[in-house]
Amino acid sequence: MQLQQRADFDKLDMAALLNALIAAGQKIEVQYVHGHWRGVNDLDDFRRASDFAHGQTQIGMENVRD
Repeated sequence: MQLQQRADFDKLDMAALLNALIAAGQKIEVQYVHGHWRGVNDLDDFRRASDFAHGQTQIGMENVRD
C-alpha cells in the first residue's frame, strides 16, 4: 500500500515514512547538516520549515498570527 492511500496520510510522521521506505527495500542514508536546524516530524512541520528556508517566516515566529 502506498502511504498516500492511507486514511491517516496527513498525520503521518517521519518515522512512518522511513519505515515505509525501508519496508519497500529503499536504502536510507544520513545527511549531516551544519548550521540552522529545524525538526520536521509531519507535513505541517515540513511546510513551516519550507517557509523558513525560503525566507517567508522568521525563526521563532511560526505561531504568530497577524
